[in-house]
Amino acid sequence: MPAEDTAGSVREALARGDKSGGAIAGRRAAEHYHGVILAEDIQDNAENFTRFVLLTAEKEAGAWISPEGRKISLAMRLATALARSSPLSNLRQIQGQSP
Repeated sequence: MPAEDTAGSVREALARGDKSGGAIAGRRAAEHYHGVILAEDIQDNAENFTRFVLLTAEKEAGAWISPEGRKISLAMRLATALARSSPLSNLRQIQGQSP
């Protein structure tokens, strides 16, 4: 069931009262909304992670940095001309695919 977030999917599934559907969410969401956990550890890739991005002013960023933080996600949008000249584009051309 589509929802704004995983906890919301639990709330919506329980509100519908339709036992033919369900939600995939964390234990805390199930406990918060008094849902029943039917199966745990259903991911098929142990390296599957959800990452969250916090956008804040640079002067406030230091308060959010954690010594435990070991990963970073980078999202960007490239101009069309730049994207066509990227290393990935060159790899596609080598493999015979269009950029």
